[in-house]
Amino acid sequence: MWCRVLIQASHLKPKKLSASDKRRAEQLKRTYLESLVRESTPQIDAKNLERLQSDQSLARALALATYGKDLLRRCQGQGRSGPASLALWREFAYSKSGSPLPKFKLRANEIVQSEQELLAALAD
Repeated sequence: MWCRVLIQASHLKPKKLSASDKRRAEQLKRTYLESLVRESTPQIDAKNLERLQSDQSLARALALATYGKDLLRRCQGQGRSGPASLALWREFAYSKSGSPLPKFKLRANEIVQSEQELLAALAD
């Protein structure tokens, strides 16, 4: 049994994300930012939300915090984001060249720090 699993594993290939998967990930980030605004600073407008979402210095924090929120939703059985979740994962757990970061581990404190970074950016 174990040998068969190992033999089949050699045929596995990483999933290629489509443009629609990436658009869905962007929508997840937008929805997350909107919920963050509702919970903290309701006076921010749509233009500032777009600015925050496109700010490259916040890109990792936004992807990580959105992934964390989505992970909690999935754990509670509240929907599936499928490949869009993988697109988020690759934004913070992969290098710019597209390879997995060695020894990367998802940690709750990093997700919380990312959300705090976003809250600070919203307050500015």
